[in-house]
Amino acid sequence: MVLKVSGLSVYLKEKKTVLLKTLGFELESGKSLILLGESGSGKTMTCNAILGLLSPAFQTEGSIVFYDTGQYDLLNLPKRQLRSIYGSYITFIPQN
Repeated sequence: MVLKVSGLSVYLKEKKTVLLKTLGFELESGKSLILLGESGSGKTMTCNAILGLLSPAFQTEGSIVFYDTGQYDLLNLPKRQLRSIYGSYITFIPQN
C-alpha cells in the first residue's frame, strides 16, 4: 500500500458545513486511482484535501497516510516535508 485515506472529512469552518464526509480508500503500489462522479460530488475537494491545497476557510479531519521509506500522516507534516512528497510522488491532474 502506498496511500491510505481514512475517514477524510472536509468542513467549512465558519458554518461547520460538511462538504465531504468520511471518505476512505487505499492505493496499492504501481496502481492508479481515478475519481469519477457528477459535478459537485467532491472529486476536486478530495484531491485538494489530500494535497493540502484547501484554503484556511476549510477544516480537514481524518487520516491521509503516505507510505514511502516511512509512514507519514500528510495532514500533520510540516510544509517543507510535504513539498518533497507532492509533485514527486503524489500529483493531481485536473480535468481542464
